[in-house]
Amino acid sequence: MNLEDWRRAKEVFDAAWELEPRARKSYLAAACRGEESVRAEVRVRYRHVAAPATITPLENDRALIVFDEPQRAITPGQASVFYRGDEVIGGGWIVRSV
Repeated sequence: MNLEDWRRAKEVFDAAWELEPRARKSYLAAACRGEESVRAEVRVRYRHVAAPATITPLENDRALIVFDEPQRAITPGQASVFYRGDEVIGGGWIVRSV
């Protein structure tokens, strides 16, 4: 991610953070339309250390998460949480591990 991409991502996420939680999803969908992917730290389990990954939106409110380094024991049904520093910026349930 270059500096301009980082500035844009920060702007979008800061604006989303200021919204009511129920309004964030539609705002992010509109603000990120056409974006291919975003970088974040992703934590899979409670004790898992967040690891850098690329998150690519897919159809039907799904996302593809590709970690920079392989991660152990990722299993369907676990939660994945996306962080920017200490802030939660997204997440979901793991459906499939490849």
